[in-house]
Amino acid sequence: MANTVVRSLLGNPEQYYVVPWFWSNQYDAKMKTVGVLWGYDREVVRGDAESGQFTVGDLSGSRLLALDCVNRPADFAQGRNLIRSGAPVDAEELAAVGVSLKLLAGGISGHLSSRNPALRRYGRKAVAMSSP
Repeated sequence: MANTVVRSLLGNPEQYYVVPWFWSNQYDAKMKTVGVLWGYDREVVRGDAESGQFTVGDLSGSRLLALDCVNRPADFAQGRNLIRSGAPVDAEELAAVGVSLKLLAGGISGHLSSRNPALRRYGRKAVAMSSP
């Protein structure tokens, strides 16, 4: 925010944009949400809900709009940058827990292929659902 104020004072105004986020601790569940939870056309599950450590990503086309993270703090931290970047996201890569969201935020995608063991192990378990 300070950079935005300084640029404005120097005659180079820019829009200040913050990705909204929320957190709540419910007993042993650490829940964090980042982004806007409307306008999505599908959800992708990253991790295993049965284990209590998972993230649900809300996508509109190839753009990540929001993440709901349960006991996955790295997904929250890295996902915030990914949402802010607006970089296109591949649903299989988002679902693959072996793929760092930090790499996707840097625009490094497409590194998974059918020959990559990470995709065979994690990516094929992507869950895509229509929004309600």
